This record gives sequence, C-alpha cells and structure tokens, in this order.
Amino acid sequence: MAKANTNNVSIANVISMLGLAGVAVITFFGILLGSADGAIGTAALLAAALAAVLACLLVVSMKAKAADDNRDKWRIVEIATLAAYIAVALMFSTPLHRFFYVKSQQQQLQQQARQEISDIQQLYADYEQQRKAALDNAVQQMTNYQNSKTKSMSMDAYIQKMHVDEKWAAKADKLTKLRSDAELKQLAQSVEDFKLLSLAQTAARLAEKDSTAYLDVMQKIQANQAEHDLIPRFVNDAAGAYTQDGFAQINIQRAPQPRLQPALQKASGSTAISWIVMVVLHMLILFSYVVTRHSDIVGPSQKNGPKGGLDL
Repeated sequence: MAKANTNNVSIANVISMLGLAGVAVITFFGILLGSADGAIGTAALLAAALAAVLACLLVVSMKAKAADDNRDKWRIVEIATLAAYIAVALMFSTPLHRFFYVKSQQQQLQQQARQEISDIQQLYADYEQQRKAALDNAVQQMTNYQNSKTKSMSMDAYIQKMHVDEKWAAKADKLTKLRSDAELKQLAQSVEDFKLLSLAQTAARLAEKDSTAYLDVMQKIQANQAEHDLIPRFVNDAAGAYTQDGFAQINIQRAPQPRLQPALQKASGSTAISWIVMVVLHMLILFSYVVTRHSDIVGPSQKNGPKGGLDL
C-alpha cells in the first residue's frame, strides 16, 4: 500500500480525496440544476452519497490488492470492485455532464428565461392596455352624460355612490392600476447573473410567477368590480339615453407557460469537456489504488519478486 506520511495520509490519498471532492462538487451542481425546486440540501446529500460509495469501492479495491492471504479470492474481489466502481461512475455521471452542458447552453437558457419574463410582462401590459382603454372610455362617457341634458337613474345612482367629481378619473386610475412587480425585476437580474447555485431556484420561482401573475391579474379585475365598482361600462342608445351596463370586460387569455425550468430539467446532454473532466477526476480518485503494492505472498507455482507499485 502507498507509504503514509507522518500524518498517516499519503500524497496518493490526498490526490484521491481531491478527485472525490471534484466529483462531489460537480455532481452537486448537476443535481441542483436538474431539480424542480433548487433544494440545496437534497443535492448535497445525493452528491455526498455518491462520493461515499466511490470512496468505499476505492478502499475495498486497495485492500483486496494488498491482501496477503487467499490471494486468488481477493483478486476476484479486486476485479469485481473495480468493475463496480466503473459501473457506478458511469451510471451516475448524468449530473456531472449536465453541469458542463448547462454552462455550454448558457445563452440559449438565458434567452428562454428572458422570453418567459417577457410573457409575464406582456400579461401585465395586456391588462394595463385594456384597463386604460376601458377607463378612458368610461370617463369620456361620464363626461358626455354630465354635459348632456338627458337624465338616467342608473347614471345618477353611480355618480352619487362613487362621488364622481373632477378627481374621479385619477382615483379610478390609481385603484385599478397594477402595482410594480419587484420580484419579477429580481428574477430578471438573476437570469442575467446566471449563478449556478441559484439558477434552479430562479427557474422554480419563474414557473411559480407564471401562474401567480395570472391569478393576481384576475383577482385584481374581480377586486375592481367587487370592492370599487370599477371599471363601469356606460352605454347610450340611439335616442341618447345613457345607462350603466355592468363593467368593462378585460380579457386575459391564459397564464404564461414555464420555459426555463423545463429547459433545465431536460438539459441532459454531454460535452467533450465533461467527458475529459470525468475521466481525469476518476483517474485521480483511483490513483491510490494504482500505487497500492500487491502482496508479497504468491502462489506455489510463482516466484517471489519485487513489490509492484510506487511509494508516494
């Protein structure tokens, strides 16, 4: 086995630990990027579990290689353990590849997120455009009625109830206007920053914002009518008689659809750099196995020879 230093940890052990740390960190980010909620704890536990399994297989393979008794049986264990190591490394390499694939697709992913944000902004813009047009029409019709000589019970009732005066239009505009969405601005900045640690959380928040933005607008329309009696719809017939005919219709078709989150979860491709990094990291991990010496005990048909391996 590789020679230990004064702290009972060899240079080969340090190299293997660095390899394990590299696999764990990149796997952590890969799992995190593919998660639905961007939960750091879950990704950390899964990455640590993979590193622990690889470490156990490494230790067993080193022990089997250096075993003194039952050499033939330990040889089987050694080969089986190495095969298991390779299988585990390949089977659970998807997060590692995802990490580098996401990095290579940064511009495309950002464009998807920008479009998603634009869809939400368009939802707000559609409401504002229809709201403003409906309110301008209501104000104009109210002005026309007040300047006319006709009388209408429904119009007079509305004027009395809403205390319609010269400030009514400004009050109605303030009551029906949407508040600025500060969270959406933060999400837009997060997309531009493209920090891998928080990218999945940004995607999850955007996906939630798609539905909550739509619900906020629909609730705003309902609140305008139920709480403020806005925005009224005034009509006049051919004879010039004015009436209040319910409320103006604001049509919002549907909620925006998530774009960034599904794009991240489907990002399962690989790149040349991901394969290179994967091979290098696992070579570092297995370095302790490579330099571990075979046992001096040999079979009856074999001759004793010098130990193999390298002291590090």
